[in-house]
Amino acid sequence: MGGFALTRSRWYQFPIAVVVGVAVAGCLAVGMRSEATEQIYVANMESDTISVIDASPFKVVATIPSQGSGTHDLALTPDGKLLFATNLKTGTLTVVDTAINQVVATLQTGKATHAIAITPDG
Repeated sequence: MGGFALTRSRWYQFPIAVVVGVAVAGCLAVGMRSEATEQIYVANMESDTISVIDASPFKVVATIPSQGSGTHDLALTPDGKLLFATNLKTGTLTVVDTAINQVVATLQTGKATHAIAITPDG
């Protein structure tokens, strides 16, 4: 699986749940880095969570329950304010406010929502 490149963000994909020396829960982790906040977001498919990692000391600073099952893919708005996570098993999309690292909405999308992308203009 490949990631999507966004203008102000970089995608990271890992076959196991390890991000630059920081272990996070789950057997498949797909991550994205916000250059606006210097944080890395990792979707943990097995634990249905999103790990927030501070890019400087490479430390997990928050773990956000996705409120869905099979948390799989991530997309970050160009300004870094909102993070979207797809949930394969529940067919939902989780919306996270990155300023407070909390879920602000969960939207129904249909079966097996796999990937998401956001245009460079948001």
